[in-house]
Amino acid sequence: MNITSLRQRLERLEAEKISTLTPSRPDPLLTMLQVLIAHHLGNAGPTDSIAESMARGLGYDKGHTLMIALRAGRETPVAEDLSSRWRDATRRLLAIKDAAPGCDGPIFAAVVEALFYEMPERLQRHPMVAEFGFTSRAACPPVGQNWFRLSVYP
Repeated sequence: MNITSLRQRLERLEAEKISTLTPSRPDPLLTMLQVLIAHHLGNAGPTDSIAESMARGLGYDKGHTLMIALRAGRETPVAEDLSSRWRDATRRLLAIKDAAPGCDGPIFAAVVEALFYEMPERLQRHPMVAEFGFTSRAACPPVGQNWFRLSVYP
């Protein structure tokens, strides 16, 4: 390709206003739940990745299978299965502290905080959660009005 054809291609793309996707900031509550699932349900060991441990916590054999499910379209059976696994994992996570799926915000926040402080310090300081400031007793994730309705796809 010569300079002229490259310039023409660039001008055509600019004219079509092709934009690049900017990554959205992850939801702090969802991120916290992912790490909690990785540790409490996926038995995250000292050398395990959060992704592999979270996959185990959701009942997948491999992290790669979870990645395929995360990339599946919203209305596919794979995505529906992932949402079902997510709901089941959050139910099991709450059951660790004898909380019910329909518990109110303050109870949910107390459960999340307790589960957070039961994790090893290396996970409490993991970049996924440290980015949101969840490193001190005073820091507590924001609580949605009905956390149980969370699904992978808003």
